[in-house]
Amino acid sequence: MNDTIYIVEDSETQARDIANLLEQQSYSIVLHRDAKSALEQLRASNNKPQLIISDVLMPDMDGFEFCKEVKTTKEFGRIPVMLLTNLHEPDEIVRGLECRCDAFITKPYQPRKLIIKINNLINSYRETDDPSKTSTRHPKSVHITFGGHPYYVDASHQQIIDLLLSVLEETYIESRHMRTASQEAQWMGTELKYLYAHYISMADAFHEGVIMTDRREVVRYVNPAAANLFGYSVEDLIGQSLDMGFVDGEMRRVTIPGSDGEDTRVIMSVSNFSWQGDDTYLIRFRPQTPAEAEAEAAERAAKDASDNPATD
Repeated sequence: MNDTIYIVEDSETQARDIANLLEQQSYSIVLHRDAKSALEQLRASNNKPQLIISDVLMPDMDGFEFCKEVKTTKEFGRIPVMLLTNLHEPDEIVRGLECRCDAFITKPYQPRKLIIKINNLINSYRETDDPSKTSTRHPKSVHITFGGHPYYVDASHQQIIDLLLSVLEETYIESRHMRTASQEAQWMGTELKYLYAHYISMADAFHEGVIMTDRREVVRYVNPAAANLFGYSVEDLIGQSLDMGFVDGEMRRVTIPGSDGEDTRVIMSVSNFSWQGDDTYLIRFRPQTPAEAEAEAAERAAKDASDNPATD
């Protein structure tokens, strides 16, 4: 059965454009002209979608309000929500954090980027689709400073990191389409520096490994979790070349050889964005779940059986 995606968009033309793109990727699409009808179907249907894509600007209930309603409802609060926005106002980022959305995509969007982001969101949702490991209750409020103002956001550190990464990616795309250098400078200005600073400060305490490299894959930043994963100190890894052949948007299994000779199997995801004029790879490493390890073992066994068929 194909994965189902709700598209909540009051513009029939824009909704159909996205639907056509995703139907080509074999997704089943359900269109809604407004947030209230989408909520009604979510509450009434036993077949929940694997992703919701919602416009921000809609009548009666906007995308932020809709997302908050989804995320605070026990029956479907774990479904990832992506918001379509122009992302021109800094307070949109804070509102996205407050409603606990999973990703932004800017309009006009790049089809390839949109598909990559959707695939990654659905894969992550499927891999962590375990009610015992997640909760729709309000997390403890996290204090952040943005644009010089303090905010208390009901979101986990992981949700904040994921969303800030989404903003950084979309900012990179937007900056490449700016018409003048002054517009680009304004976009890549103070507010984005706040985002970057908070991303780094949170990544330092993040339980998943986070590494940033330049375009040559030379390490420029590594958090303690990543250093521990590789079996070296942060200082030892800075300046080292990883030479892993990163591809923007990829998510794949990799084996990390530790300094103690023990190998660790992890899921690696890669994003590319521009920071201070330089191409930057942001790589995240997380351990395989038991279910993922079992699935990989089954895949390996099936491949071995196919490569070496039994003979009578």
